[in-house]
Amino acid sequence: MRKICPILLSYKNIYHMLNEVTSIMKLIVCFFSLFIFCNQAYSKDTFKMLVNSHYVTGYWDELVREALEITAKEYGEYDIRLYKEVIGNERHTAELQKGELVNVRIGVASDERQKMYIPVKIPLRKGLLNYRLLVAKKSDEVKYSQLTTLDELRKFKFGLVDSWVTTDILKRNSFDVVPVNDSGRLFGMLAADRYDLTMRGTNEVFTELNIDDPNGEKYAVVPNIGVYINTPTYIFVSKQAPVLAERLTKGLEIMLDNGQFDEIFYRWHKDHIDKANLKKRFFIEIDNPTLTLDAIPKEKKYWLPSVLSKLE
Repeated sequence: MRKICPILLSYKNIYHMLNEVTSIMKLIVCFFSLFIFCNQAYSKDTFKMLVNSHYVTGYWDELVREALEITAKEYGEYDIRLYKEVIGNERHTAELQKGELVNVRIGVASDERQKMYIPVKIPLRKGLLNYRLLVAKKSDEVKYSQLTTLDELRKFKFGLVDSWVTTDILKRNSFDVVPVNDSGRLFGMLAADRYDLTMRGTNEVFTELNIDDPNGEKYAVVPNIGVYINTPTYIFVSKQAPVLAERLTKGLEIMLDNGQFDEIFYRWHKDHIDKANLKKRFFIEIDNPTLTLDAIPKEKKYWLPSVLSKLE
């Protein structure tokens, strides 16, 4: 019996040691579970975008913030980071694909962009950007106001920023386009007779002219006519941030359904729409070969009524 006792004691020691190891392992598992839970609970969807001259601060900011806020219960907290660093289009594209410095871009839709990024296929401007107004020197506005055909329009030189999708569209439609490397130079080069016309969206033109020519002495929006190009504005999200794309889509859809989207849109754009007098203008239509029409959503809620009729 005395010989067996030491063996029994050693087994008891091993048993206690195993119990202690098991307890330690349980604590480790609990710790890591708690760490993961806390990390998920405090992680944020971060909206990171480059701020440039096309960033309509108030409208985009209100729309995006509300879309993220309205989904906070399901997706959690969020953060919006806007960067003012000036970078070229090629680097901007590369950074967006990496998704580190920036992971969101707001711009005109194209088939190429829809392949490179995750498109949130909700037209943020409800198609208003489709209506482009022509800008000429004040002394020339009457000369262009009687144009009615695409061939007549092609006779004149247009100045457009070289990285814009619109520039590619006009070139593919056999227009003579003078490339400009900075939108801030568009009107100055027009005044210097580098080209005959430029075009700006209905939502842009009056604000820009008020800044560059507050007294209306140098430039004018050509009366009576305009150009119509099917160019919906989407949010494009880096493929590195699929949850953010899903969240923005869901948030904007909720806003469209409850009326918030339209309330914000018309509050920011009604004055531009009224001033442009769209219903009394004749718009020359230009085909958009950069975007497949079948890929555009057709639901009524997404569009201005006049745009919807052109998609049917």
